[in-house]
Amino acid sequence: MPPSIGGIFAVFIKKRKMAMIHRYILGELHVVLDVNSGSVHLVDPAAYDMIGLYDEGRTRREIIPAMLEKYAGDPSVTEAELEQCC
Repeated sequence: MPPSIGGIFAVFIKKRKMAMIHRYILGELHVVLDVNSGSVHLVDPAAYDMIGLYDEGRTRREIIPAMLEKYAGDPSVTEAELEQCC
């Protein structure tokens, strides 16, 4: 089972300034590649989407409301967890 959005996104933010990130979906797997370190991460759909928004240059103030709107029916995606991740 993929890690929670908190674990993977915290790693992503720390490396963001120099990271080259590639994301793709393979079947039901959400894969994020950190090309600089050679790391391959399997993440849940929420983390995948959040990393994509961040990689597009969106700000924290834009990401949190967008994620809350998209995952409104998912009790595992809360504002408190998003605040911790961003």
